Amino acid sequence: MYLALDLGVKTGWARWEPGLSKPVSGVFDCGAKDKAGGYGGRSLSFYGWLLGKIESFGVTHLAIEDELPAISGKPMNRGNEQWQPAQHRLCEMAAVANQIPYQKITMQKWRKHFIGRSVAPRGVKNGRAWIKQQAIQRCKLLGWDPKDDNEAEALALMDFFRSTQSPSYAVQTTDLFTNL
Repeated sequence: MYLALDLGVKTGWARWEPGLSKPVSGVFDCGAKDKAGGYGGRSLSFYGWLLGKIESFGVTHLAIEDELPAISGKPMNRGNEQWQPAQHRLCEMAAVANQIPYQKITMQKWRKHFIGRSVAPRGVKNGRAWIKQQAIQRCKLLGWDPKDDNEAEALALMDFFRSTQSPSYAVQTTDLFTNL
């Protein structure tokens, strides 16, 4: 059973296993940082949630979006700058503790696979929003109904990861076999 995570304060997740007609997905809101203990409360909440998913779903493989560096010299907001590395370490700890392999997937790889490009076209004013909207639209084209961009991106990560693990699935997800 595969679990894919689009990490962030609002973490999108998607799971797939043989026999499912489509992935199951959702969003976990890690909440605001603990006022008294810094990020301790958020970390404990996320780690407990992740361990619960691994156990209840019987996860055999974990895929997470790789850490994002500051893009184009623009600094990341301070909260994400501190939370993102911590969240990645918590995922690694959970995978190691449960003896399951995990794979980090770059944003560029899953975007190119899922929406056909890794960046928005020139001239688009808000490229980040455009990409997120494309991920949502692609999910809907596949018959999936993500509630927001976090869930859509987790589904995209799942689709990419599944295609790397199963060559027969990868063939079915190319543009040759879709209505794009």
